[in-house]
Amino acid sequence: RGVSGGLGAVTTSNNCGTLADETPSAVGGPPAGFLGTPVKEIQDTQANNCTTDWDDIETWVKTVRPPKALRGLDPADVTAGSALFDQGGCAKCHGGSGWTASRRFWTPSTTNNQNLTSTTFPASAFPTGFPSVWNEHTTEIGLEPGTGAAPLQVACAIRNVLTFGVPGNQTATDALELRDNGGGAQGSKGYNIPALYGLAVGAPYLHHGQAASLEELLGDPEWQSHLQAGNAVFVPDQTEIAQLAAFLLSIDASTPEKTLAAGFDVCRSNFP
Repeated sequence: RGVSGGLGAVTTSNNCGTLADETPSAVGGPPAGFLGTPVKEIQDTQANNCTTDWDDIETWVKTVRPPKALRGLDPADVTAGSALFDQGGCAKCHGGSGWTASRRFWTPSTTNNQNLTSTTFPASAFPTGFPSVWNEHTTEIGLEPGTGAAPLQVACAIRNVLTFGVPGNQTATDALELRDNGGGAQGSKGYNIPALYGLAVGAPYLHHGQAASLEELLGDPEWQSHLQAGNAVFVPDQTEIAQLAAFLLSIDASTPEKTLAAGFDVCRSNFP
């Protein structure tokens, strides 16, 4: 509502149904969203809340499906690319439901969210084989480690595979990674693992758009740390890069997901 000038999805009024009388709901205490107070909680607990618009939006969002895969791909390339995906250890991050190890393991509420900010992460030691450099968080919900950059992050969803800025070039990184207010961007310690849906309509790639194509993302030495995050000796040639790209472009909701590699799920089974 701050950008578009509207009232937002959660409003209050003593005269519900008359838009002119509605006002944005007060969101005191922990900030609404951003792992503070869930917006739905505000909607459901304010006595004079006007609408269930937030519920309606949630219901609609659940009907949205990923884009269909690119047509016309060579089936042989897709099959070969799938094998390369396995060889590269890509399922260590991009395995599991939705092609990502990222998941929500708790029911959001003000109480649960606050308690998770003081709950130790990981629940026990990192599993054998999980590189500790991938994640420096020490609590289940917290600010970006070492930077204090907001907003809060869900620790178990974060992986640092060196896609922040321009690797090895701090000057270029500082110029590239800026917030709209001129401050430094969050992400130097990793990002929430993205799903792999819709890659055919997603170029350019990475959060900053520095890879113009999948072939560039997979073949440019600048992003080698990302390519080899799951297998340090994975060095595909140009033909194999094209095959891996073909497989990635073939992924949609009908594609059988790869199983998350054993030992690479660091999210709790539940909370509390």
